[in-house]
Amino acid sequence: MYTPSFAMTAELAMHETNARGGVLGREVELVPIRVGPHALRQVDELTGALERAQADGIIVCHDSHVRELVIDSLQGRAPVFYPPIWEGGAQRRGVICTGEDSGSKIWPAIRWLAEHASATDWMIVGTDYLWPSGTAIAVEPQLRAMGWWHGTHLVPYSLLDDLDGDERVVRQLVDAVDASSASCVLVLLHGSQMAMFNREFAVRGLDSRVLRFAPMADESVLLASGPETTQGLLTAFGSLRDGATVDGRDFLERYRALHGAIVPTPTGVTLAGYEGVAVACAVVERTGHLRPSSDDLASMREQGFEFEAPTGRVTVRGDLVERPMNLLGVDGIELVHIAALS
Repeated sequence: MYTPSFAMTAELAMHETNARGGVLGREVELVPIRVGPHALRQVDELTGALERAQADGIIVCHDSHVRELVIDSLQGRAPVFYPPIWEGGAQRRGVICTGEDSGSKIWPAIRWLAEHASATDWMIVGTDYLWPSGTAIAVEPQLRAMGWWHGTHLVPYSLLDDLDGDERVVRQLVDAVDASSASCVLVLLHGSQMAMFNREFAVRGLDSRVLRFAPMADESVLLASGPETTQGLLTAFGSLRDGATVDGRDFLERYRALHGAIVPTPTGVTLAGYEGVAVACAVVERTGHLRPSSDDLASMREQGFEFEAPTGRVTVRGDLVERPMNLLGVDGIELVHIAALS
């Protein structure tokens, strides 16, 4: 889901930063380190990799569960920057999360759909790891308060020893929607699970009567799902089509100029690679330290700061992140702009 175009957008940010003279007079260098649930069984594996790379910080491009493992492993030894979508809430010491959360992405979309499409009967489905469960905890009370909530169904999920887990998870979630009276569903899945959900949804004919809002349904998910599965599917991202790009130039032109014409196209998800480098550089410049401390990061968040992402200016203030966001529909496997969200 996050590679290879996540890494390639990050490389573009590195290239452009260095072309402007780097950060604090130093060139930016990216060193890939493979981590995950298996790689973090021993606490010293990640810190050892960081020391061998002589790295000043880490940009995490995994899901929220692995992010927490990384933070616990580092124990404040280096700053952590987390640009992917996340569940929101209070940020831990030594960490800056800039990705979309329910406050900047999901709830504005639900509000808009309620006002403009009478979408007021919502069910929440997903798996029960940190991002879906944390997002459901944030969104469900708001839906309850409006009288729009028709249930939450989160399925326990592990693929570590179960190769058929995806199919079972998707069937259970679609069963729950099929049995519900809800006319709208917030789908907290991503990657191959989201594509499988779309296909099963269409096979059962639910796509003709139930609106799906899937905040992680990016271009790769649509391609994997197939054009016959995307009726009634909505998502939200900071769209490049609005022309809000770094330095006012076209992002995709710069991306292809660096990497060539035949490369993986960046998606609404993988643009976070560029953002991770951009926010790390902004923090280093502002603090004046190549390896900002946990106190430096806390002070930055408290005072507030801004940086430029591929889709426009992002403002971080406390635990709140403000960023351009657009509601998008789907035509076949193409995203179509519907409305700017605020």
